[in-house]
Parts: sequence; structure tokens; C-alpha cells
Amino acid sequence: MQLSTRLSHLSQEQIVFAAAVLLSAVFIFTVPGFDTVSNFSQILERVTVVGILALGASIVVIGGGLDLSQVASAMAGSGLAVLLMNTGWPISIALLVGLLVCVAIGIINGYIIAYIEIPAFFATLATNLVIFGVARVLLFKSTFRLYLDDAVADSPFFVFLSARVFAIPVSTLLFIALVLILYGLLRHTTVGRTLYAIGDNSRTARENGVPVRLYTIFKYTFCSIFGYIAGIVFLSTIHNIDAGVMIGTMIFDVILIVVLGGVSLVGGRGTPFSVLLGAILIGLLLNGMTLLDLNNDLQDVARGLVLLAAIVIDNRLHPRNEETARKGE
Repeated sequence: MQLSTRLSHLSQEQIVFAAAVLLSAVFIFTVPGFDTVSNFSQILERVTVVGILALGASIVVIGGGLDLSQVASAMAGSGLAVLLMNTGWPISIALLVGLLVCVAIGIINGYIIAYIEIPAFFATLATNLVIFGVARVLLFKSTFRLYLDDAVADSPFFVFLSARVFAIPVSTLLFIALVLILYGLLRHTTVGRTLYAIGDNSRTARENGVPVRLYTIFKYTFCSIFGYIAGIVFLSTIHNIDAGVMIGTMIFDVILIVVLGGVSLVGGRGTPFSVLLGAILIGLLLNGMTLLDLNNDLQDVARGLVLLAAIVIDNRLHPRNEETARKGE
């Protein structure tokens, strides 16, 4: 009871911010090389891609859904763009084609969930497997990586996207800009306020004339677009697309950031700033563990414990009632 009472006076964002400050202080005094400018720049670069993915995923979660296919669609769309650019297509056209593929995937996800009424978890898990299989056959073929040609990598677009301004990656500035844009969309437009209403109680929203099915398609499409942006940022950083990322832990990190930051799994709560704070905390944690030379298994254990703690806090702050528990029925 005392824990519940104390937590009730704090938002999850405040808890995460305090944890990030505390973790930074601990690492500064215990981990050699943590407080350098170059390491700070690496932390920002590391959290940018997964942070942009988490921004897209947060739109779906706020609206009461879940997308497990986002990373796969991002890698497929950006992988197609790489193939087109490498064969001489103009960069702008190739990027547009990749974007349209991701938009199509988002629309398909939304349609399956909204009109065929398959639960989001199973629908997006299935499309994730389909996307991965199709991408492996048609795009990646005998290799797990698609490398960007040097001539394309040296183009002004990719040089700018991979540049730094006073040790701050341009891609991180893009991430922050997307946070601000998404905040404005969610908090100051009818579309954004309606998404919160749907996530809070989709049945009530439907009874009040809200086109819930169309909004479902919208949020999954928007999620896929953000995923594609993250895929292009990923491409600009390492100049290749790795199909192994589709079946790796990135989608787990995305969900971890979303939940940790304070975007409630019951829907209807959270902000883009929640995602930003969650991304920063996870970036600090993973960077510190890497500098401490902890193996991947221990890092996975730490991720799992952090996610469990975030879910416990979420349940304490936003307890489920009978209505929220039945929203997925």
C-alpha cells in the first residue's frame, strides 16, 4: 500500500528521469570513459534508431494496439531502397518506393486488425514472419546484408544524415524534431485527441461516432512510416541493411522503451517525451554495460528485469479494470 501511495504522486516520466540521472551519476564515477564527449555521441547515435522506432510504436500503443512487424517492415522497405539506389535509381525515387512499401504494409496490418478483427498481437506477429520471408527471398537472397554502394553513400543526402553538429548526430536532431512534431499532433489536433480516446475506451469512442476502424489503419500506417525513417537512419549510419535485425532483439528494445517511458499498455496514456526519456535511459544502461564488458546474455537479463519493473510500475499507476481488460475482445 505504501508503494502504491508513493507512486501515485509521481508520473512514470518523473521516475524514469530520476533513474536516468541516478544511472548517469553511478556510471560517471564507476565506468572509465563514460563521461567523454565521444561516448556521449555514441549513446545518442545508438538510441536514435530505436527511439524513432519507439515513437512510431507509441502511436499504436496509445491507440490501444501493438505492432510486432514494425522492424521487419522498416528493414524490408529500406532494403528495397538500397537495391534500387545501387542499380542507378535516383535517391529520391528509390526512397519514395521504399516508403510506399512500408505504407502498404501498415495499411494491410490495420485492415487485418480493424476489419478481419484478428487481435493485433497475432496479426502483426504473422505479418512479421511473412515480411521476413518475402524480404529474404526477393531482396536479401543468399546474404543477410545489403550494402550501400560507396557512390551512393557519399551522396549529399547520406553525408548530411550521418554528420554531426558539435558531436551531436544530425539523426539525433531529427529524432528530437520528430518528438516535437508528434507531440503537437497528439496533443493539439483532433486526430491525436481521438487516438487517446480510442486507446482509453474504444467501445465508447465507437458509440460516439468515431470511425475506430479507419483510425486503426491510420495508426498502423503511421507506425510503419516512422519505422521506415528509422531504417533510413540506420542505413546512413552503417551503410548496410542487416536482415538479422528483423529477427533480433530490436523489436524487444522498442517495446521496452515504449513501456519504460510511460506509454501505458492499456492504451490512452503517454507522450512522445515519454519515449524520449525511455530511449535515453536504455541508451545509458546499454552503453554502461558495454563499457563494463558485460556479455550479451547478461545484457538481455538486464533488459528483461527493466521491462518487468516498467510493467509493474505501469500496473501500479494505471491499474486495469474490467473495462480495460476487455478492450481486446
